[in-house]
Amino acid sequence: ASIAGLLGDIIESFFKRRLGLKRGDPLPIMDQLDFALSTTLFYYIIGAIDINKTSLVILALIIIALTHIISNTIAYILGLKKHPW
Repeated sequence: ASIAGLLGDIIESFFKRRLGLKRGDPLPIMDQLDFALSTTLFYYIIGAIDINKTSLVILALIIIALTHIISNTIAYILGLKKHPW
C-alpha cells in the first residue's frame, strides 16, 4: 500500500509537469487524492476491497481529501508551511 501511494504521487507529478506546472504548484483535488486513489486501486486489484461497498470507499476518499485540506490550512496558519496547499 505504501508503494502504491508513492506511485500515485509520482504519476500525479508526471501529469503536473506535462501540464506545465512547476514543482510545488497546486493541482486541486489531485494533490489531495493522488496517493489515496492509487492505494484504493491497489487494494481493489488484490481483492481487498469489496465492490459492493463502493459508498464506503467514496466516503473514505472524501474524508481523506477534507483532512488533507484542513491540516494543510492549519499548518499554513501556524506558519509551518509556506503555502496552504
